[in-house]
Amino acid sequence: CIALATGPLCAVCVKGAYFDPDDEQCTDCEGYKLATYQVLMILLFVTILAIFTAYKCCTAERWAEFETFARLSTGAGEADLDTIQSTYAKHASSPTSERRKERN
Repeated sequence: CIALATGPLCAVCVKGAYFDPDDEQCTDCEGYKLATYQVLMILLFVTILAIFTAYKCCTAERWAEFETFARLSTGAGEADLDTIQSTYAKHASSPTSERRKERN
C-alpha cells in the first residue's frame, strides 16, 4: 500500500486523504483539486439555473401585463375609469415603457 491507503486491497484512504479519480489513488486533502468535468458540470448547472430564472421572471411579468390589458380592453374584467387610468399610469411609467420612449 502507498502511505495514504489502508484496508483490504489498499482500497480505503486514510483520514486526511481522498480518492482522486484522475490519478486513481489516494491523495492528501491539502492538494485537493476539482476535476475538469466537475468544474464544467457546476458551471453548466449555474448557467442553466440563471437562464431558467431569467426566463420565468420575464415571462411572468409580461404575461401579467398582457392579462391586465386584455381584460380591460375586452371588458372581461370589472373595471371602472379609475382602475383603467391607474393601470395605464403604472404601465406608462414602468422601466419598460421608458426604454421604448428612449428608442423612439
